[in-house]
Amino acid sequence: MASETTTLSFLLYRTDRLDHETARRAATSIVRDAKTLGRIAVRDCNGEPVSPEMREREGRCMVRVGQWCRRFGLGAHFNGDPRGFPVKVTGLTDVHGRPAYNTWGGASDGWGIGTA
Repeated sequence: MASETTTLSFLLYRTDRLDHETARRAATSIVRDAKTLGRIAVRDCNGEPVSPEMREREGRCMVRVGQWCRRFGLGAHFNGDPRGFPVKVTGLTDVHGRPAYNTWGGASDGWGIGTA
């Protein structure tokens, strides 16, 4: 999780909207929430019971990720299929100003976070 958080923190900081510390906190929160969403998706896919509390947690995670992304002027897409990234952030750029992506879908698919 550390390297995923570090990479995302750098990409968030590059948006020039917030300082390093805020970008680090946002990245840590987004990665943690993406991993939680991934675990819930796996349980759901395996037919294991997902409690109402877990559904509430799922909703809170999605809200938090969305709030952080809006704060940075980015988009967030959620995927309930455990075979892919639970969260994809769009609108990030690399050091050369090009769209940043790490998915097979290319730049339009965004930066995938969580288990894939």
